[in-house]
Amino acid sequence: MAEIGLISLPGEVIAHIAQFLSLKDLLACSATCSYLRSVLNDNLIWKRHYRRSIVNYVSMAKPFVKPEFEYHPELESLEPLCTERVNLLRQNHLLSNWREGKCVSHNVHTQGNGLFLENNDRQIIYGNVYLFLHVLNTNEITIWNIEEIPYFYTSVVFSLYEYNMEDEDWTDIVRVYYQIVEDKLVVIQGNLVQIFGIYLPEKAFPLEYLISVDRDQVVSDFAETLYTDCYNWIVGHLLFSRLCYLPVVHVWDIRTGDKKKALRAPAVGWDLYVISLDDAADVVFSLRTDDPFAMGPEDYAKITNHISCYNVAKDEYTTIFPSLAGCKPVNALHYRDFIILFCIDNMFIFKCSIYVFDRRTSSTVAQATFPDLVGLYKSRVIEDKLVLATQSSVEILNVKTLEAVTSLKIDDVIDIDYLPVFNSTFIITSSVKSDIEVWDIDKNQVLLKLPLQSFVFLNESCSKLVLISGQSLVVKNFW
Repeated sequence: MAEIGLISLPGEVIAHIAQFLSLKDLLACSATCSYLRSVLNDNLIWKRHYRRSIVNYVSMAKPFVKPEFEYHPELESLEPLCTERVNLLRQNHLLSNWREGKCVSHNVHTQGNGLFLENNDRQIIYGNVYLFLHVLNTNEITIWNIEEIPYFYTSVVFSLYEYNMEDEDWTDIVRVYYQIVEDKLVVIQGNLVQIFGIYLPEKAFPLEYLISVDRDQVVSDFAETLYTDCYNWIVGHLLFSRLCYLPVVHVWDIRTGDKKKALRAPAVGWDLYVISLDDAADVVFSLRTDDPFAMGPEDYAKITNHISCYNVAKDEYTTIFPSLAGCKPVNALHYRDFIILFCIDNMFIFKCSIYVFDRRTSSTVAQATFPDLVGLYKSRVIEDKLVLATQSSVEILNVKTLEAVTSLKIDDVIDIDYLPVFNSTFIITSSVKSDIEVWDIDKNQVLLKLPLQSFVFLNESCSKLVLISGQSLVVKNFW
């Protein structure tokens, strides 16, 4: 009787099975024998294991790091690898450069301009090579070409609005927030939003939409009242805005300049705000339902919250917690059918609670309390692991049970961020006593040390790491 096994199956059956294998298993099978290598040498099998936008860019970009990627099919003793598998090798070469710390740095001075950035977690690089930087206290965003040695390329001028203080004879410039969303540059000051089209390399930035967030449609000019007490959240291509402490959030489509709706709170309350930024289809909201006059500003023990998930397409809320008391919800993450909720229990000692909510069963499946969490807004799920930081370590937890998987000892951690290089487990940590460090938490090793007080940004192809510190601009090229 013929032996029954994988290699006894028809090639088309093996190729179909391969569609469901992980990359690790697929590589193992391909290395088993020449027959499986040949059967699995199929573009349809390999194309889902790499990011095409990354490979398309690095295939055309100038390589800085030696040795460069090379594949010579004429040297193969077996059938040459299919195109999509070679593309995977090209992406893996870039990832290897990251893991080995291989990069070429370019450092320039930003012409004496004071640059202002609030945080790392936004997109300010367009088309992999155009870096947008706001010059502090001006109405100018400078654009730098970082393809090779960075240089000033052009700039965008926007309307800068001042806030007139009541009963005072002085004005103040409202802080500017800006972000790139697809092919749009969004500039926000309080409740006033300017949306520019981006046409590069042509250096054209037409103003496409003027928005006063509580209006029903775009406005022709900004003869509007400027409200500084306005919270704005960009989730995907949508802008969510809330004026003052009203239980209404205004939803705008950045791509079209259309107002989707004025979204009212799902229950009786006084402060509706967005706490999730990772899923534009389902957005998590928190609504204060307590008496705002019955407590001090940090008296979290008396806070009561209604937590819900809003489905944008269906225009409906799903309640997660009808009454969550004694904490302030500050962040939420989506993971498959779960929502992970982060709450501050005590502001002064950073005592925090984490809840894992199963949307299939409408129940809380895990809960844990940590006495000293930091960087709550930067916590991430990476390869089925929840990564978060305490003041003395980085903790890696099982995302469904919140049980500890492993821990990295890092003293005096003050912040954490995720570095989305493919599906890697790279994080950025900031501490009081040491430089900013880029860690590979899977291998428990430091990949890079960066200067303190740097803002760190990654281009879409993961080939350039941009560091901004004061008037210094550093671009680390990993390709």
